[in-house]
Amino acid sequence: MELSYLADETASVALGRIGRTEDIQFSPDNRRLAIAGAKADMILILDVDMADVGAGGPVRLADPMLLTCPDFDFPHGLFWLDDSRIVVANRNGLAPILDVPAPSKGGGRFDIAARLVIGREAIDRLVTPGSVTAVRLFDDVHDILICNNYAHTISRHLVDLGPENRVLSSRILLERDLDIPDGVAFSADARWIAASNHSHHCVHLCRNDPHLHAGKTPDGRLIGQAYPHGIRFAAGDRLLFVADAGAPFVYVYRSEDGDWSGDREPALALRVIDQDTFIRGQLNPQEGGPKGIDLTRDQKILVASCEHQPVTFHRVDDAIASLVSPGGTEAPPFLPPTDMAGFKALLRRQLAETRQDATALLAALEETGRGLTAQQEAHHALSQQHHELSQRHHALAEAHHALNAAYQAATRSTGFSGLLARINQRLRNPKRGS
Repeated sequence: MELSYLADETASVALGRIGRTEDIQFSPDNRRLAIAGAKADMILILDVDMADVGAGGPVRLADPMLLTCPDFDFPHGLFWLDDSRIVVANRNGLAPILDVPAPSKGGGRFDIAARLVIGREAIDRLVTPGSVTAVRLFDDVHDILICNNYAHTISRHLVDLGPENRVLSSRILLERDLDIPDGVAFSADARWIAASNHSHHCVHLCRNDPHLHAGKTPDGRLIGQAYPHGIRFAAGDRLLFVADAGAPFVYVYRSEDGDWSGDREPALALRVIDQDTFIRGQLNPQEGGPKGIDLTRDQKILVASCEHQPVTFHRVDDAIASLVSPGGTEAPPFLPPTDMAGFKALLRRQLAETRQDATALLAALEETGRGLTAQQEAHHALSQQHHELSQRHHALAEAHHALNAAYQAATRSTGFSGLLARINQRLRNPKRGS
């Protein structure tokens, strides 16, 4: 069931300015909503009040913040790391992590410098980043997954946002059979990773364990969509919501026990965009439908976004209840991949691979440096030869000038002129006697 929303004047203006949207997400406390404005190169943050929804009232939106950043370049995906920090995947750039200003009456426009940027270094493996998800592992260390849309990979980045504030390691996590991965999500317990596979019209599901690698065949697939985009686990990881960018629907998939192995078709289709809006946005078969989607913490309300409808809210608790048994919606406790021992093994392996990557990159740079040194030495030798040739040319030019001057002086002498005349006459008449 679609819910009405009421935006104050400033929020209405901001929603009208945001333009093409690619992702949307509630903050963890559900008090704010972030929308990625791709063409506008900005993130819109809205305060959200859903207190009246239970009594039939609207969702209220107010106090818009328009966030810009020097590192924004077609922001395509976003993810709240907590209630005050957000990571943004820029398809034409990098993935900055920002500190979001605290809510303020009336909102405003804020130009923010990133606290950390994923992708500044070559070993970060970031190419056309489009979508992003994350889980906090411990302390302020986060496991961040990023879809590299046109490199057809998903990269994993371990980031420490504590005092060190740095990227600990990066590697390619998933690659096999991906063709434009356009959405990514962790399950609530982090045991599964779901990835939208745009050009193959399916969603890949992989167990998130120490055996996961770029060439691994997916453990499961969700089929039956046109162009999957945003994805979210729900109902204790027994449901998966998938936005279809090529249709006006969000599809819901079900797993009875949270094991997503094998192929699955939709258990339910939720229409989230009306036909007129969908047709207006379908400039090609891959567009017109919802892009970003998210669920409230209590999983009662779904929010979706697309270019011609930046926000739309839908009540989905009845739909969820129809697909899962009572009491089956509580999220399982988070556990780092498989178990702590497995996670430590994963971390050690990833750090080792990062060191190998760094060593290989350093070796390549040293080889390049040796090549440049050889080129510089050859250039220096050529410069010396050029200098010697220039000196010789200068000496020859001076000798030529001296000879020419001598000739001119000689020809000005009368006797010498007469002698030249006789020589020329003899040359013209060689058989004539002297």
